[in-house]
Amino acid sequence: MWDLLFYPGKILTSVVLPPMGLVWLAILSLLLLRRWPRTSIAALWLSLLSLLALSLPIVASGLLAAINSPALDTKTPKSAQAVMILGGGLRRATQEYGDTLSSHALERVRYGAKLAKELQLPVLVTGGQVYGGTPEADVMASVLREFDLTARWVENRARHTRENTIFSQAMLKQDGVRRVLIVTHDYHMRRAMAHCEAAGLDCLPAPVTSRSNVGDSWVEQLPNIGALRDSSLYIHEIAGIVAMQWL
Repeated sequence: MWDLLFYPGKILTSVVLPPMGLVWLAILSLLLLRRWPRTSIAALWLSLLSLLALSLPIVASGLLAAINSPALDTKTPKSAQAVMILGGGLRRATQEYGDTLSSHALERVRYGAKLAKELQLPVLVTGGQVYGGTPEADVMASVLREFDLTARWVENRARHTRENTIFSQAMLKQDGVRRVLIVTHDYHMRRAMAHCEAAGLDCLPAPVTSRSNVGDSWVEQLPNIGALRDSSLYIHEIAGIVAMQWL
């Protein structure tokens, strides 16, 4: 079921969810303007105002609050047996490094390395080839070495969160590891924890912060592309959480 839905799901989310869903609504409104002028104008205003709202940092923060995961409890990690870092995307064929980690993936690896050093725990990295290029876990393992760490487990087949947890659980089980700290972003943690439970893996949340709670100037609260990107990301996660209830 999940494999059959992989590519259709990617296409559907790209077309329907913001910002493209709102862009398509605006285009459709313009095409139907002569036939249904009142409805089309209302839909056009809806799409434009929605894009404006999603570009506001306060809206992005509100969406994050709906799915946010609390920071790691310092008492919790004592029972963990390993640190599991979920992939967060690649940048393909860069001039500097070739295939390298996206900013989100690098944030996860950095925090995972910090936890592994502080708690003296082995590390698992997980992430495969979504569309092509180097398997993400291989790149993550390479970057970990820059933090003077070697990944004990490299799970390089998973294309999405469900496979991250299933394939990682199988590798960890062979070494008798069941309880792990899972490192991913705060907006993604709720869905990751649900997949951990389904895979029979006991995961302790160690979320990476995706938005700062501190603002230095009122200018930062003006509409901006970063807030629109974050809002779109959070809506995608909310949609994913809802979809899990049906699939």
